[in-house]
Amino acid sequence: RKYNSDSNVTGESKEEPQVIIGTSAHSVDTALSTWKKYKPDYFFVGTCYLTKSHPEKNASDLEGPTLPGIVRRRLHDERKVEDSHNVPHVFAIGGIDDENCHEPVVKYGADGVAVIRAVMQSSEPRQTVLEMKEQMQ
Repeated sequence: RKYNSDSNVTGESKEEPQVIIGTSAHSVDTALSTWKKYKPDYFFVGTCYLTKSHPEKNASDLEGPTLPGIVRRRLHDERKVEDSHNVPHVFAIGGIDDENCHEPVVKYGADGVAVIRAVMQSSEPRQTVLEMKEQMQ
């Protein structure tokens, strides 16, 4: 499509660009207030496990693998009350690897996981992702 600065040349309606907006949350309250105000498309929720990305956190500081599922359920409950916007996807983040990726999703109800180190440091990144995906089904 070709557009000039004020209107389109082809006569088609000018569409807003597709964007996806996401943010992180470390508590249910933060996720709910952020969703009500900004309506993000997704949340990264955690830190679920110990990770080198947050070396200042010890085991007692972690939000844990249950929080993403709890946030997801609360957002779904809130949507039923407000019915004003699609519920965002909730992804577990922080220390996710091939041994624990199933917990936040299968056991606790997160929509998926966000992973960096376990994939990027793997000698077979594609295979690692496929194996993790299989464990989460």
